[in-house]
Amino acid sequence: MKFENTQVFGFENAIIGARLPMCKNFEDAKSKCDSDFQNNVIGENDLSLLKRLIKADDVESGYGTPNSKFLQMIEVWVSIEAPLAFWKEADTYRHAVKNSTSTMHRIQSYPIDDSCFEKKPNGKISKLIHLDELEKARQLYNETKDKDVWYDLIYGLGDSWLQTRMFHCNYATLRNMAFWRRNHKQNSWSGKDNPQMKNFIDWARSLPYVQELIFIDEVEE
Repeated sequence: MKFENTQVFGFENAIIGARLPMCKNFEDAKSKCDSDFQNNVIGENDLSLLKRLIKADDVESGYGTPNSKFLQMIEVWVSIEAPLAFWKEADTYRHAVKNSTSTMHRIQSYPIDDSCFEKKPNGKISKLIHLDELEKARQLYNETKDKDVWYDLIYGLGDSWLQTRMFHCNYATLRNMAFWRRNHKQNSWSGKDNPQMKNFIDWARSLPYVQELIFIDEVEE
């Protein structure tokens, strides 16, 4: 897997918005913030408020996340190269937008080798992937444009085929994903079988203030 060009935005507006229910207006809410927004540093009082709002949902809410909805305003963009097995499960989370490379249009354009597939935790590709046959089929399709050969290629790739998608979500969605995926069976999610390999949870832990806002249940108060 690869995670490239990660960008996070929205802390200032999210924090001011979290203060609005107890303030007169925008300026009143902003005046109560102790964060250094220019340097992306959340102040102690602001962080305490955000954590209380998150915990209020965990303890009190019977449905939804009305107190921690500010998390939806903190947005994340990242380019992720991941196996199709990962993307099939990531599609469960509807509050994430994804724009991908097209296997349908570009499968014939580049050589098929072991770099095109996600490795198993032991560092090897699946024994069921026949690289030579796939590459021969790719070359044959380029020569003949036989649509049946094209189907052989598309249907023969398997779930370890790597696809790059631009991934856009927010901290609320990430918190949900982290809760359900941090101990997932698939290494590309959790890294449980080989933590040295890139995985989604390891990437999520690299984002600003995720320990306090996303993995908050792991922190002892």
